Amino acid sequence: MARRPLSDAAIRSMHLVALDSTNLVRRLEERHLEMVSVFSRLRDREGLVGAMRNYGLSARFEDVSVLPPAVQTAVTQFYEVVDELRWYFQFTTDMPGTLAERFAGHRKRLEEAHAVLSVALETATDSASTSESRPTRTRAKAGARVPARTGN
Repeated sequence: MARRPLSDAAIRSMHLVALDSTNLVRRLEERHLEMVSVFSRLRDREGLVGAMRNYGLSARFEDVSVLPPAVQTAVTQFYEVVDELRWYFQFTTDMPGTLAERFAGHRKRLEEAHAVLSVALETATDSASTSESRPTRTRAKAGARVPARTGN
C-alpha cells in the first residue's frame, strides 16, 4: 500500500510541533532548579505555570487532523503529559522538596514522551521526503536542540 504524500499543512504543523515541544523540554531543563527555588522563596506558582506555555494549548482540532495517525497519537500523548504537569503546578499544595521530586518525575515522563514524538515526526517527515511526488523541503529536525536565547 503506497503512502500518500503529506500535505503542506501537515508538514507545517509537524514543523511547529517539533519546535514547540523541543522548546518546552529545553526550557524546563534549563530552568527547573530556578523554578523550584522561586517557588520555595515566594510560594508563587506563576513561575512554574508560566514556564509551561506552549502552542499545544491553542492548537485546533483541524491543526492536528491533517497529521498522520501515528503523529496524532504522539502529539496527543506528549501534550497530555504537558497538561498534567501544568495542572500540578497550578494547583499543588506540596512543599518545595516534594514539588522538586514530583517535578523530576514529570520531566522524565515529558522527555520520554518527547522522544516518542520526535521519532514519530521524523518517521513521517522521512517518508514524505522520500516520496518522489513531493519537492524536497528544508525542515527543522524534530527533537533538534534550539540555541539558547541570549540577551534580553
